[in-house]
Amino acid sequence: MFCILFQTTLFRDTEDDFKRALSLKFNTYTYSPGQVLAKPGEINQNAYYIEHGVVQVLGDNHCDKVARLLPGSLIGEAYLMYRIPRNTTICAATLCEICVLERSDLLALFADYPEAGLKIARTAQKRLHNVKHPIREAFALGVASNPQNVVFQKDLSVNLLPRDQKIFTLFMEYLANQSHNVSSSVKTSTDLKRVG
Repeated sequence: MFCILFQTTLFRDTEDDFKRALSLKFNTYTYSPGQVLAKPGEINQNAYYIEHGVVQVLGDNHCDKVARLLPGSLIGEAYLMYRIPRNTTICAATLCEICVLERSDLLALFADYPEAGLKIARTAQKRLHNVKHPIREAFALGVASNPQNVVFQKDLSVNLLPRDQKIFTLFMEYLANQSHNVSSSVKTSTDLKRVG
């Protein structure tokens, strides 16, 4: 389980001893369909790792489904390091088993693993610019863990503002380039198609 988690951007470059200690800090919870993990405006400094199930990212309007996140996604790692309000609603789309890491548990490990703390802080700083807008956050979630773990709504690009259309286009180009390098695929809510 945690083998995949520790390949994510936030933890990838930390030492193995730190990863072992950190794995003991995650608590596993079951979420029912529709149960909210995070909502806009709240200060929630937890990170969520999807072990089983599908999580939905909703836009400003709860009817705006931005993306679905599949098992292997790590959600909210920038929020572990910074006290900033959430800007999207993230809820379970199916019955989910989610491993939760609380900020206090992560920070407690930094006393014994200061180098890991510095690496994680630097990575979180790079991710911070992505948490200002729902669509950026959804894209960042996929890039941070595994691009193939994000399923975008098929009609998403039709209703985007111009600035978001550009972000969406650039992200899809990024995924297309990744697919040439690692044979990853992009999935939509109604079908699977190869990018390339």
